[in-house]
Amino acid sequence: MRKQIKAIFVLSLSLSLLFSFSAFAATAKKNHVEDYNQQAASDAVSGPSTGSAAGSGNSGSGQNATAVEPAPERTTETGTSLGIFSTTGYSNDNNQATASGVWPHEKHTASADWSILPKGTKFRFADSDIVYTVEDSGVSGRTIDIFYETHDAASAHGVQNKEIFLLP
Repeated sequence: MRKQIKAIFVLSLSLSLLFSFSAFAATAKKNHVEDYNQQAASDAVSGPSTGSAAGSGNSGSGQNATAVEPAPERTTETGTSLGIFSTTGYSNDNNQATASGVWPHEKHTASADWSILPKGTKFRFADSDIVYTVEDSGVSGRTIDIFYETHDAASAHGVQNKEIFLLP
């Protein structure tokens, strides 16, 4: 009987710690996006407070391709890095509107966890000039699902880890 009570106590404590950490992580991610939005508003008035000199145009040099997540303060002329996200592809096989109520479009619509990248967030990948807008939900965590017109194109995307840049 004592072993059962001890096991229940340990399980209860473990679950409490797990839920506390999950709540803390979700709050920290939300605060990061809110901090970025406040900084972007400030930068729009006074210019960026960090970043490389204008005209350096040296995108990608000196970066470690195996880094899990670059420094979140990395700012370029085309956005602020939010680090590495897992990316996948999806298509509209059921012919439905997105969670935000609009029809998805290739090279525009993306699905994300709205607690991390809220609806309407604009971003681009480090290796692309295409601007995506978060218009759909259905994924969780640091995953972005990119809309493709066909199932084959979505499948061809596979799973990729890409650095994303939040745009103003």
